[in-house]
Amino acid sequence: MKKILYVTNLPAPYKVLFFNLLSENVDLTVVYEREKASNRDDKWKADIQKNYKEIYLKGKNVGTESAFSTEIINILKTRKYDIVLMNGYSSPTAMLAIFYMKMFHIKYGIVCDGMLPTNDSFLKKQIKTFFIKNAHCYLSSGELTDQQLIKYGASVDKIFRYPFSSISKKDIVESIPNKDIYKKKIGCNSKKMLLYVGQFIERKGIDLLFESIINLDMDFQLYMVGGTKEEAKKFLGYDNDKIVYCGFKTKEELADYYKAADYFVLPTREDIWGLVVNEALAYGVPVITTKNCGAGIELIKKNFNGYIVEFTTDILKKILDSDYSDELCLNCVKTAQENTIEMMAIKTIEFICTKL
Repeated sequence: MKKILYVTNLPAPYKVLFFNLLSENVDLTVVYEREKASNRDDKWKADIQKNYKEIYLKGKNVGTESAFSTEIINILKTRKYDIVLMNGYSSPTAMLAIFYMKMFHIKYGIVCDGMLPTNDSFLKKQIKTFFIKNAHCYLSSGELTDQQLIKYGASVDKIFRYPFSSISKKDIVESIPNKDIYKKKIGCNSKKMLLYVGQFIERKGIDLLFESIINLDMDFQLYMVGGTKEEAKKFLGYDNDKIVYCGFKTKEELADYYKAADYFVLPTREDIWGLVVNEALAYGVPVITTKNCGAGIELIKKNFNGYIVEFTTDILKKILDSDYSDELCLNCVKTAQENTIEMMAIKTIEFICTKL
C-alpha cells in the first residue's frame, strides 16, 4: 500500500470525506497548515470520524487560510512517504516545503484545484515556474488548469485530470424539487428567486450583482446567504425590499434555499474554483456566473446548465424572462453526478496507482 503525505491548508468538511475515501486504498497522513480560516463560522468545521492520520502544524497564520510553519521540514526529513502531494504551491508553508523537497530530491506532486489566467510580471512568472515546473506529477481540475500549469513549466504527460467537488453522491437530489413548496417554506413570495451564497466582499462581485438588479423591473427576490445586511450596505448603500439577507447557514440549512432557487448567481471577479457552483448543480439549480469563475468555466455550458455572462440588468432580465425547463435543471444534476467527492477519490487513487 502506497504511503502518501498530503499537505493542505484546512480540514474542510468535504476534504475530510475525501481523505476518508482515499485512506481506504492508501496509507494516508494529512498535514494541515491551520485548524480553521479566520473568515469562517465555527459551524463550518467538520465533525466527522477520521480514518487517516492527521498532523496540525504550529506556526504563524498568514491571510485568511494559510500559515507559515517550519515544522513541515521535520516531517519531510523522515522520508517515510512514497510521494508528498501538495494541495497548492503558494502558501508560505507550501513554498518552504517545495523548496526543501527540490533541494533534497524528495518526490512531490501538486494538486491544483483550479488556476485562472493572470498577467504576471516577469519576476512573478519566474517564481511561479520555480515552484511548479519540477513536480513529479500534477492533479488538475480541468482544461483551463492544465493550460496554466503548462504555462508555468509542467509537462503535459505529467498532468492527470480529476474532478474537484465538495458534493457527495448522497447530496445530489434524486428528482427536481417543487420550487413553489420550498419558496413557501423559506418565505419567498416572488415568481423568480435568485440565490447567492458566499462572502459579501468586492472580489465576489457583490457590487456588480446589486447594480444589475437595481433597475430589474420584474417579480423576483434575491436571497443573500453568508453575510450580514450591514456588510452588504457597503456596496448597496440603502435598503432594497427585493433583497433578503439570511446570514450564515449550515449545509443542512442551506438545502431548502437551494431547492427554492430558480437560479444561483455568482458574479465573481476572481474565484479559482468556486465550490458553491458544484453545490447549486447538485440541487438542480442553473448557475449564472462569470468568466472569472474556475468552476463556471469547467462545468457550466450555455443553455445546458447555466450561463457565463457579464452581470448587467439587461442580461439578467433576458435570462429570467426565458423559458425555464425541467431539462435545464436535470442537466445540472447530471453535471453534479459526474463531479462528486467519490469520483474525486476514485480518480486520485487511479492516479496514485498508475502514475507513482
